[in-house]
Amino acid sequence: MFLLCKFISLDLDGTLLTSEKVISKRTINILKKCENVGKNIVIATARPPRLVRNLLPRELKNEFLICYNGAEIYKNEEKIYEENISKSSLREILHFFILQFPETIVSVEIDNCLYTNKGVEKLFGDIEYEIVDFRKFKWNSTAKVLVDLSAINNQRIIFDNLPNDCSMVVTDDGVLGQIMNKNVSKLNALKSILHKWGVEMEDVIAFGDDYNDIEIIEESGKGIAMENAVSELKEKADFITKSNDEDGVAFYLEKLFL
Repeated sequence: MFLLCKFISLDLDGTLLTSEKVISKRTINILKKCENVGKNIVIATARPPRLVRNLLPRELKNEFLICYNGAEIYKNEEKIYEENISKSSLREILHFFILQFPETIVSVEIDNCLYTNKGVEKLFGDIEYEIVDFRKFKWNSTAKVLVDLSAINNQRIIFDNLPNDCSMVVTDDGVLGQIMNKNVSKLNALKSILHKWGVEMEDVIAFGDDYNDIEIIEESGKGIAMENAVSELKEKADFITKSNDEDGVAFYLEKLFL
C-alpha cells in the first residue's frame, strides 16, 4: 500500500496533535521522509486557518491544508478553494436560534474571524473573538456556524430547521454542532485536491479520530483510526494504530516506510 500511496490525509486534533496540542518531532520526521519519496501531505481539520498556523511547525506549514471541515483549502498558506454558507442561509440560521434558543452560544466564522453572541471560553478555551448582536449583524457569507449543544436536549429540531443548502455535524462528544454548506466535508475537499492531481481515493492513506473523519476513513485505500478514536470510526477503519499521545501516526507510517 505504501508504494502505491500518493497522498497521506491527516486529521489534526486527536490525531496529529497530542493532548498538549503539539506535533512530536518523531511524527514530523516521518512525514518529511514520506514527502521525500513523493507522498503528498494533506492536513484536514475543523479548525480555522488562523488557529492551525499557530499549531503547525515550520516543516509542515506548506502542506495542503483543509480548514473548517472542508469549507476552505490552502496550499503554501494561500487559499485555493472555498464553499461557504450564503448570506441568506446564515440569516435564516441565526434567526432560528434567536427565536428558539436565545440563551445558546452561537458563533460564526467570517473571513477568518470569529463572531459570537456570548463568551466562548467553555467551548474553545482562550481564543480571540468578538461579541456581536446578531439582530444587528452585518450579514456576509460564512464558512461555518458553531452551536453549543450542551443544553439542547432535542437536537433533531435543529436538523429539521436547517436551510436546504446546509447540513450539521456533531463533534466534541456531542456538545458542538458545526453547520456548513451541505456540499462541505473533509472528503469532498480532499477529492477536489485529488482530482487536480489525477489521483483516486484508493491511493490515499488517511488517519482520523472523530465523526467528521469517518467518510475519509471509509473511502481511502487504507483508513487508519487512532486508538483514542470514537468507536464508530474504529468500526470503519482498516487498522487501529496507537493513540495520538503515543505517536500513533508515526508508529503506523514507520512500519510502512521500513
